[in-house]
Amino acid sequence: MERYLSRRIRWVWQQSKRAGTPMLIFSGRYGLLTPQTKIPYYDHALSHTEVAQLTQKVVAQLMRRRVTVLTFYARPRATPGWAPYFQVLEKACRRLDFKLRLKYLPDDFI
Repeated sequence: MERYLSRRIRWVWQQSKRAGTPMLIFSGRYGLLTPQTKIPYYDHALSHTEVAQLTQKVVAQLMRRRVTVLTFYARPRATPGWAPYFQVLEKACRRLDFKLRLKYLPDDFI
């Protein structure tokens, strides 16, 4: 968790603790990560051209973790740069036939 210190990540961490559910961080490069996963620093926003490839990776990660419901804490889809992240999770959940719950971040995180 120490690697991910943004206010937004800390807030989502608190929400997941309250709900008693595990937290995964969605990386545009690596897919779904636990807060303890160590990755090299990178600055990369997911692009529309990468959606199909990352969707395959996320499907495999969700299957491996036996996830059946996913809650995505996000900014609104219209926020610049966020649409590809929505697309990956929506396609992955559709492929696995389970529900994607969307929860929007508080306005002061936007």
